[in-house]
Amino acid sequence: MPAGALSPVATPPPAEPAPPVGGPTLGALIDKYEARSTRASENVRYLAGAGIAVVWMLSRQQLDGLTSDLLRTLALCVGALAADFLHYVVAAFMLGRLKRKYEDSGKVRQDFIKVPRSTNLPGTVLYWTKIVFLVLAFASLVFNFVARLAPVPAAPRTAEIAAPSEAIVCRAGASDMPEGTNP
Repeated sequence: MPAGALSPVATPPPAEPAPPVGGPTLGALIDKYEARSTRASENVRYLAGAGIAVVWMLSRQQLDGLTSDLLRTLALCVGALAADFLHYVVAAFMLGRLKRKYEDSGKVRQDFIKVPRSTNLPGTVLYWTKIVFLVLAFASLVFNFVARLAPVPAAPRTAEIAAPSEAIVCRAGASDMPEGTNP
């Protein structure tokens, strides 16, 4: 057959490329991400509670024992817990609103949908906020421990201490003095 002529035999379409071997699928990546972020959220709650307990112990379990650095640590731990709570509330609200929108448009559970980036943004910001608050709280706690372990400088000598050349005079009562001595 001359070059450029069409063959009467149909040629099969080119085969699709084989998927990469050993790489994760997007679904597997999402599953791992959700498992790790859930675990991180649990750890934020546990560590923030532990931070609050340590602050309480360092304050000698009294409100007037809360110094400014302990108050800062306490505020950051409570802030991490508040951000954790808001993370779940805001994410549930945003996803619930999107769910309602798609249900109202006639979509069913098996239909594919598109999730706008703006839906996940508030939850993502709150997720990282709680982690940053917790890291700052524990950094403050470490600095507090280091400051408590630092040696206390010796008190400076005052003028009340007698100089070595001065005589030290004891002024006892007259009944304590032997006869013939001057006070």
